[in-house]
Amino acid sequence: MNFHELLDLASLTFSTWAAGGRRYFARSTEGPGFREYIPRITLDLPSFEGEGDWDVDAFAPPRVVDPAFRVYRWSNPDCPTLIWHHGLREHPFDFGRRAKNTFRHIFPPGRIPSDLNIILVRAPWHRGTLEEYLQTVSTVMGFSGMIAASVRLVEALLSRLRELGAGPVIVSGISLGGWVTNLHRAYMNTADAYIPLLAGAALGDLFLMSDYRRLTAGHALLLPGRIRRALNFEEDFRKVAAPNLYPLLARYDRFIIFDRQSPVYEGYPLRVLEKGHITAALSPALLREHILEHVPGWVPESSRTRVDWAGGLPRS
Repeated sequence: MNFHELLDLASLTFSTWAAGGRRYFARSTEGPGFREYIPRITLDLPSFEGEGDWDVDAFAPPRVVDPAFRVYRWSNPDCPTLIWHHGLREHPFDFGRRAKNTFRHIFPPGRIPSDLNIILVRAPWHRGTLEEYLQTVSTVMGFSGMIAASVRLVEALLSRLRELGAGPVIVSGISLGGWVTNLHRAYMNTADAYIPLLAGAALGDLFLMSDYRRLTAGHALLLPGRIRRALNFEEDFRKVAAPNLYPLLARYDRFIIFDRQSPVYEGYPLRVLEKGHITAALSPALLREHILEHVPGWVPESSRTRVDWAGGLPRS
C-alpha cells in the first residue's frame, strides 16, 4: 500500500468517525434506477442575468429538495461556458480559506481564462448540516434523488444557455460531480463536452466493492442487487457513442476503483493520474490543465501571443 492509498484510508477513517454510527442506506435500500427516476424530478429554474446566486425549487419524489447554482463568472454569451459540479460534502459557494471547495483550488484568482463563463451547481443537502445530509442518504432513494436533482438542474441550465445563444457548454465535476457529469451524458447528452473527474458509471459498486463500504449499512451490503439496480448505469452510459467524453481517473484511488470503473471509458481518451482519490483532488494544476485542454477553442498559454488570463498571470 502506497502513500496515495494510505491518505485515502485516513480520509475514510475521519469520515467514519464524523458519521458516528450512521451509515448509507440504513433505513431503506429500495429505489428506482436513474433511467426511471431522473424524469420524475421537477424543478423551476429562476430567471437569471449576470453573476449571482439562485436557489431552485425542486421536487425529487417523495420530497422537496434544495439545489442551487451560482453564475460565478460571466464574460460574454458567445464564450464557452463551464458548468461545474462539486464533490461530496463540499461547500461550492464558500470561498473561505478553510472551506471544503475543490473549485477554488483548481481555479483560483488568476487561473481562469478571461473568455470562460463559469456556473457552479450545488447539490441538494450541501447547504445544511452533516446531520441533515446523513439523514437523507440513509435511504437509497434519498441519495439518488440528491444526484438526480443535480442532473436535472444541469439540463435546465443547458437549455437556458441554448436559448441565450451561448457558445459551447462543457459539463465537469469531481467525485460526486463526476457522477453527475456522467449521468447527464448518459440520459441527456446535450452538452458539447463532458469531463468527469474521479468517477465512473458503477456508482453502486462504490458502496459495495471499495473501501467506502465501511460507510454502508451492514444489511445493505447483504442486498447488492438492489444497490446496483438503483445506482449503476453502465449499460445506458455505453449506449452513448458521441466523441465528447474526456475522463480522468486515479490509479490508486481506493474509492473509485480503477479496474472497476475504467472499462466504461474504453475507446475514449482516458487520462490516468498516478495518485489516489485525495492526492488527485489535491493536484489542482493537473486537474485544471485537463479541464482546459478540452474547452472548445481554448489555446494553451504557451501558444498564445497575448496574455488573456484573468489577472494576467501565467498558468502553472
